[in-house]
Amino acid sequence: MRAGRLRHRVVVCEDLESLDDATNEVVYTPTPVATRWAEIEPVAGDERAAAARVHADTTHKVRLRYFAGLTTRHWFLYGTRRLEILSVVDVGERKSEHVCECREVV
Repeated sequence: MRAGRLRHRVVVCEDLESLDDATNEVVYTPTPVATRWAEIEPVAGDERAAAARVHADTTHKVRLRYFAGLTTRHWFLYGTRRLEILSVVDVGERKSEHVCECREVV
């Protein structure tokens, strides 16, 4: 992986569950886990049509160096944009990089 392609700074976050004492309801609190350099690539129209068979909501591909423990429970914060992770692929299963298919939450 060429470092020059990783030009977007993203925050890896997860929603931690806690119980509200007053109402006994589950409350999800966004919590930053790590900050990483990544490449964010919007999925083009024709690629999105092809991907519709698998993930209809894929809007971005995010490529970053391997991050142990990264799962679909995490999400990326890029500026003010939230990208939910739909899938995480360990490229070549060599623990060197991840490619994530993401959906932007508006």
